[in-house]
Amino acid sequence: MLRNFIDFIFPQPCIICRKPLSSQEETFPACRECDKQIAYKYNAHPVFYLGEYKDSLQKLIHQLKYKKIKILGKYFSQKLVLLWNKFLFDKKIDIIISVPIHRRRLQERGYNQAHIIAYNLSKLVDIPYVKNLLKKIKYTESQTRLNREERLKNLRGSIIVKRKDILKNINHILLIDDIYTTGATSSECIRAIKSIKEDVKISVMVVAIA
Repeated sequence: MLRNFIDFIFPQPCIICRKPLSSQEETFPACRECDKQIAYKYNAHPVFYLGEYKDSLQKLIHQLKYKKIKILGKYFSQKLVLLWNKFLFDKKIDIIISVPIHRRRLQERGYNQAHIIAYNLSKLVDIPYVKNLLKKIKYTESQTRLNREERLKNLRGSIIVKRKDILKNINHILLIDDIYTTGATSSECIRAIKSIKEDVKISVMVVAIA
């Protein structure tokens, strides 16, 4: 009742078109019309992903990543559940982790968007989320203009396993990130994990593929 009253007095705008909507809207923080226009593909190659990094989906990720609209992390996690149900429901995932960011980047941004998505997804699918399993020890500038080989070289040795004890009884890990471009970042995460436990299986799930 109180939530309905607050929504009536202070309606929340759709994150895309800015039309007023209720916070109880199923597609919140996007309205139903805008949510339908996002070209979700729910695909599994080369990683599990929701859609392509363009148009409205690109705008939403940008707002999560740079505009501090952190509620979008929960929104994306709800969409990833559909991806989970389609491809990973019966794959015996032991833990969910997120791609780490360097402490300097964390101070600049205030949060790790991949952590927000992964944390909320873990609650929705009832799989443990292990925070800070990985640590980024090398600060890297934006890699937007680098090709895959340059990105791999730039990231080499930048990520380590911080909580090695966690891997002892783990067979399958789900790694979460917001965007998959060349695969360099996820490859470095996988390299770091497999240097500790070679036979562990690692699946990668992202919001968008560029």
